[in-house]
Amino acid sequence: MRTRKTNHLIKLIIDVLVFAIFLFVFAMFLFSLFYKIFGFYKTDYIVETKNKIAFFAEDEMMNPIIKKDDLIVLEKISNENDVKNGDIVYITESGSKKLARIDHFRIENNEKKYITKGIKNIYYNKEDITIDKIEAKYTKKYTNKLLITMIKISISKPFSIVISVFITIVLVFLIRNKKRTIKRNLKRQSYNT
Repeated sequence: MRTRKTNHLIKLIIDVLVFAIFLFVFAMFLFSLFYKIFGFYKTDYIVETKNKIAFFAEDEMMNPIIKKDDLIVLEKISNENDVKNGDIVYITESGSKKLARIDHFRIENNEKKYITKGIKNIYYNKEDITIDKIEAKYTKKYTNKLLITMIKISISKPFSIVISVFITIVLVFLIRNKKRTIKRNLKRQSYNT
C-alpha cells in the first residue's frame, strides 16, 4: 500500500517528466519557427548564417569524405587566401551550386582560376572557377543519424503544425489539471474549517 508521500513523489516525477518533454518539444518548435520566420533557407535543408552554411549532402559525389545525408558545415570565404589546393568548396558552376575539390589553379589574364572535380571523378569540371564563384569551404560534417533525423524533422512544415497542436493540447491539459487541483484544495480547506 502506497503512502501519501510515495503518491506525492510519483506525481512529482511524472510532472517533471511531462514538463521536460514539453520543454524539449517547445524548444524544437522555436528552432523550426525561428528559421522559417527569418528565412535562412535557400532550399528545404540549407541553413545560412553570417559566416557559415549548413546543408545535407544530396549525393555520393564526395564519398568517402562526405556521404549522402551527412550534415555538412561550410565556412564562407572572403578572399583567395581562404582556399588552397585540396580544399572541398561550395561552388556555382553553370548556374547550379555543388561541392567540388580544388585540384589545382592557374593564372590567366592576372586572374586565378581554380580547376575543380569530385573526389571520385577522373575528369575535371566543365568550367574553371574564379574566386567569386566559390561561396564557402568545407569545415566539418555530422554523421549522427539521430541528430540528422531530428534536424530534418524540426525544419519540416508538417512538424511545425503537429508541434503547434501538441503544445496547445498540453497547455490545455496543464491548465485544466491546475484548475482541478485548485478546486480540490479549496474543498479540503472548506471541510477543514
